[in-house]
Amino acid sequence: MKRGSSPELGEIIDGIDSAKGIVLDFAKIEYVSSAGIRQIVATHRKAKELEADFSVINVNPEVMSVIAITGLDKKLNIKREY
Repeated sequence: MKRGSSPELGEIIDGIDSAKGIVLDFAKIEYVSSAGIRQIVATHRKAKELEADFSVINVNPEVMSVIAITGLDKKLNIKREY
């Protein structure tokens, strides 16, 4: 994630009161930090709370390797549409 985008994403997600699905599109994301990983997890939790579908799409290989190190690739719906 771009620096500073994790807090912005958190504010957006916190403002969601209802949803059928939440999709994080990583098409323009070249790097994900530990803060970004925490925000992905927090967004997943929010989706579960709302009983909404959750997925992460367009994950590039570099970001995917970070996600894989955390084991989230086995727990989340991640689509590598690259």
